[in-house]
Amino acid sequence: MKKNIREIEVFITSNKESQSAVSISVISDYLHMLQSLMYITGDFLEGNNYRTGGNFPNSVKKRCDLVVKDLKFSSFGATITLSDSQTPLPFPEFPEQGTIGERALKMTKDIIEISADKDDIYSDIFETLPDEFRVHRCLKELESIWPDEKSEYSFNIGFNSKRPIDFDPKRKSILQNAIKKAPEKYKGIITGRLIEFRADRKRQCIIDTPDGEVICKFEAELQNTIFQNLTKLVTMSGMMEKKKSSVFLEFNDKSALKVVDSLTLSEVDFGEGDIKKLACPITLHTDYEDESDSYIISNDDFKLLAVANNLKSGMALISEELKILFEEYVEEDISNLTGGAILLREKLQNIFVEDF
Repeated sequence: MKKNIREIEVFITSNKESQSAVSISVISDYLHMLQSLMYITGDFLEGNNYRTGGNFPNSVKKRCDLVVKDLKFSSFGATITLSDSQTPLPFPEFPEQGTIGERALKMTKDIIEISADKDDIYSDIFETLPDEFRVHRCLKELESIWPDEKSEYSFNIGFNSKRPIDFDPKRKSILQNAIKKAPEKYKGIITGRLIEFRADRKRQCIIDTPDGEVICKFEAELQNTIFQNLTKLVTMSGMMEKKKSSVFLEFNDKSALKVVDSLTLSEVDFGEGDIKKLACPITLHTDYEDESDSYIISNDDFKLLAVANNLKSGMALISEELKILFEEYVEEDISNLTGGAILLREKLQNIFVEDF
């Protein structure tokens, strides 16, 4: 019989002969770890930039949510499966075949297998998940529940394999050593206005982005490229690094810088963990006025307009306007809307398609 690639078998057993019951808090921690790995890998597979804090978009949660299918009560056992019922396109020749949830499940399996078997855990997981910050986050989740020699419970997990993966207590120290390697860099791309340029030995420039200012380091041969694009709206890609409260980007390839004429809004945070990704990112015309030292950010389709001294504040205002439109036109009873308002409601529903 063909194994179900969307299911996981999880088990917790007591190490005490006199006790078979398993603490609810232990079960909760185990399942929380598994769900967290799914969100981290799904967020990566969806192509989202690494987020240093906050919640995951609703689209990631929808595609990677796990639900309990069957429960076994001799100690604790459960069959966990993806809640998302979407199916992949039938093109087996494509290496990325499968839904985001199915691919996240496979990546989660690979990460756990590496943690349970390999010596150089950090490097091997990086081969699967090429983002040091996400690797570090996955390892911290695993280490939080991984048993040591004194643990009262044993854990194992099966990903459609003949032999379940054991969380061997002897591996705990190896996992802890892997976590000691602090994450440094990750691949990223930023969009913003190049506002400051230094040609001294530090060779740095500053880009004002919707997430705040980013300090870009560049090689001497790229100095003219930076200078020629000063005050322009650009995108720049490279290896990113966070140190204390500052974010740095290493710019070492001329082709990694492109001049653009607009920003895009791809998700809106409604608060309390409700992050809605837009099916169609909104294009925002962005102009800078020297006289007022401010940005004018606008979108004609939804009549959005914001004036701010930096892009982070401006994008926050645009997001707030879009939230208000959603509440006033989408969440409102359609019987209370007129013709023009109904058309606006439909346009909003199209960009927030994941919620309908």
